[in-house]
Formats: sequence, structure tokens, C-alpha cells
Amino acid sequence: MSNEITSTEPTVEQQSKDPRVEKAEAAVEQVVESAIDLGKLWARHGLTIGKLALETSAVSLGTTARMLANIADALAPQHASPEDAEKTDKAA
Repeated sequence: MSNEITSTEPTVEQQSKDPRVEKAEAAVEQVVESAIDLGKLWARHGLTIGKLALETSAVSLGTTARMLANIADALAPQHASPEDAEKTDKAA
């Protein structure tokens, strides 16, 4: 009689040869690849939305800057006559 304990469980080498294990591993690999691809799609979408938001903000800021310049020009003193211009220049 031998004191050696034997197992009925398949070894790692035997498990990897089992078609069910190979099929499961392939399925897991496909799920991981799909998750990575999905993550890349969401990242690209987020970056595109961020780009569009920044471009829209830039256009809005440009429009606001032009409006402020127009208001500043409208508030500038208007010289009705050359005499008024001289008075304004002397007062300054």
C-alpha cells in the first residue's frame, strides 16, 4: 500500500485541454475585449463632446467681447463741434 494521496481532480494541464475550458476562456477574452472597446468608444465620445463645448464657448466669448467693445465705443464721448473737442482736450 502506498501512502500517496491521489486526486480525481484534473490537473491544470488536463483542464486546459478540456474544450469546455478553452471555450470559456475564449468567451471571457471576448467579453474583456468588448469591454475595452466600449470604454474606448465612451472615451472618444466624451472627448468629442468636450471639444465641441470648448469651441462653442470660444465663439460665445468672442461674440461677448465684440459686444463689450461696441458698448465701450457707444459710451465714448461724441464731439459735436470742434469747440467741444477743444474743451474736452483742455479739461483732460
